Amino acid sequence: MFRCLAIGVTRWRAIRSLGQAVAKSPLKQSIDRAVMQWMQYRINSKMPGLTMPPVDDLLKGSAMLEENIDKWRANRLTAWRYKPFH
Repeated sequence: MFRCLAIGVTRWRAIRSLGQAVAKSPLKQSIDRAVMQWMQYRINSKMPGLTMPPVDDLLKGSAMLEENIDKWRANRLTAWRYKPFH
């Protein structure tokens, strides 16, 4: 996930397009849950001890997910003083 935060605009659009395709899929709920569980696993392996909400809370809506990603990105950029490439 964190690698996605530093990618260029073209790649970000490709990822957004994939997300839109998933949103239209009849398997959306299963895919959402699997992605959230994978994200929690990866975040916990990279940042042990980080408190994260349960998967069900993360799945409440895309607005909440986007808000969480923005918050994680801001925390990451502040904590590591990282400047993404554009």
